[in-house]
Amino acid sequence: MPYTEQSLVYLSRDYRFVASFGAVGASSSAGGAVITDNDDTSIINPEIGHGVIFQEVLTASGSATFTVTENNGVLPENAAEITIYRNGLLLNQTYISSLDATNGQFTLSFTPDVGDRIAVVWFFRGELEDSGIYQQIFTPSGSSDTFTCTSNNGIIPSRKQEMLIYQNGIFIDSDKVSDYSQTTSEFTLNYTPSSDDSIAAVWFMSLPNNLKIIQEQFIADGTQTTFTVTKNAGKLAKTKDAILLMRNGQHINNDYISGINTTNGTVTMTFAPDQGDDITLIWFVEEFVTPTGTAAVSMFQEEFTADGTTPTFTVTENEGKLPDSLSAIMVYRNGQFISNQFISSHDSVTGTITFGFVPRSGEKITIIWVVSNL
Repeated sequence: MPYTEQSLVYLSRDYRFVASFGAVGASSSAGGAVITDNDDTSIINPEIGHGVIFQEVLTASGSATFTVTENNGVLPENAAEITIYRNGLLLNQTYISSLDATNGQFTLSFTPDVGDRIAVVWFFRGELEDSGIYQQIFTPSGSSDTFTCTSNNGIIPSRKQEMLIYQNGIFIDSDKVSDYSQTTSEFTLNYTPSSDDSIAAVWFMSLPNNLKIIQEQFIADGTQTTFTVTKNAGKLAKTKDAILLMRNGQHINNDYISGINTTNGTVTMTFAPDQGDDITLIWFVEEFVTPTGTAAVSMFQEEFTADGTTPTFTVTENEGKLPDSLSAIMVYRNGQFISNQFISSHDSVTGTITFGFVPRSGEKITIIWVVSNL
């Protein structure tokens, strides 16, 4: 059945309400165009090594700061390797205002409502093992709460925390998985989804030591169906299963992706998201090791609180230096990407960026930039 706008649950970009786990309509099985995958069938080198995925569910109590206890309370130092869901909706890394990896603590850029369900998923590397990333879509019968995985010949991780499950694009955290069996390749939910729901499962058999996790955010213009990444030198993952696509925090399964070109870094959807929709791509690729003597790339990030009077912000990271090219700078306002057209000027030497407007007092301005070092 072809896509219709009415067939998807529309989610507020503010993420300010508890998401419904109801049906998305008869077209939840998507259908649409056949997916075109134009690159290799392998994403990683099995000789590199593997890692572990951790998952923990926290309940908001009126604070913006949360502390995990899994993995002895240690988080990755790179925020891109942490995914956070609020009531099942993705909060991309721009919503992480600070991170204390050693003490397992992160602070969001806003305070969730008391009782909100905060699910945290994070990734660590480890020892040698074969590897792979898989996605599988299920259509519930309406009478059973158990699902059997067949992708990767039915081989799934040993722990339920290492499987990411979505219902109609809403993240289902591991606490809602009442039974999990690697032997039978099955997982059981603690409720029975409707027959017109869609269940997506994503799992990683291992995380190699050279695997890099990348996020990039876009704001839809209301007509485009194709999005082109710029991070990682514009290179996407080598398999479609290694790409997670989110619309306003809602996972969109691969049935809604009609084409992927890993060389040009483009993802084409079967429909045009509404104007202003937040489209976030998360993908997993082999990390490129720069040979000695050639240019290396470093990324910096700095956050500011607007005072309501000045449109100019001055960075201090990287010795207060910005790239000469504005295209190497990304700016977020309260977690939302701001196009370069809203930047009236920038000075790479003094490290200043000036907007064409004055942000309101208290707004969070995040500047991310990439520089090359010889």
